[in-house]
Amino acid sequence: MRVKLTPQRNDNILEYQYKTDKVVVIYHKREVRTVLKEIEESPVQLEELQTIETFTDTFDFLELPDGIVTDIETNLPVNPIVSAERKDGLLSIVLLNFIGADATVEDRFPIWKEV
Repeated sequence: MRVKLTPQRNDNILEYQYKTDKVVVIYHKREVRTVLKEIEESPVQLEELQTIETFTDTFDFLELPDGIVTDIETNLPVNPIVSAERKDGLLSIVLLNFIGADATVEDRFPIWKEV
């Protein structure tokens, strides 16, 4: 199986685990929270992103015949599967990849990876 992560600017997190022709997706919903921290012995209010909810879904492509699928059902708040295609037995999946404002060049311009 090979995957390509398609970047989208978002502060939430999509985490992927790969098993044979299955993809497990963990979605971390985050929001900005104000926290009190000690900096040089003085309390300071800071804003930071914190995970407030986590969702998981498993996508099984084992039985996917040759062809392409783009409309895949999920229980996640967003569909992370852009497309899945099997051609001559090779499974290729395009996945959504949430990236931060400070994303690396590698994250912003992804290539296909064998997993």
